[in-house]
Amino acid sequence: MSSPRRPPSRERSARRRGAWCVAEVYAQTDWLKNNLATLLEAARAAQRVDYIEFARKLIHHARIEEEVMYPAAILVGEYLKLRLAERASID
Repeated sequence: MSSPRRPPSRERSARRRGAWCVAEVYAQTDWLKNNLATLLEAARAAQRVDYIEFARKLIHHARIEEEVMYPAAILVGEYLKLRLAERASID
């Protein structure tokens, strides 16, 4: 079993200071899923049912975040941008 690598760095440009870009969030999710797969393999090799269940739940959680929560957050952000632009044009 190899040691887990560090997650991708959170480089910030002046334009997006204080916020992660979507690509960085997905890169960190990929890093997490890869390391959770390693945890699951190690748990199976050790025949630790409690660790296997823990790893499966974390993998499921990461999948829900990636497939549901992140896209929903992007959609809400786009909607808010539109609403703010409308408000600015009215004022």
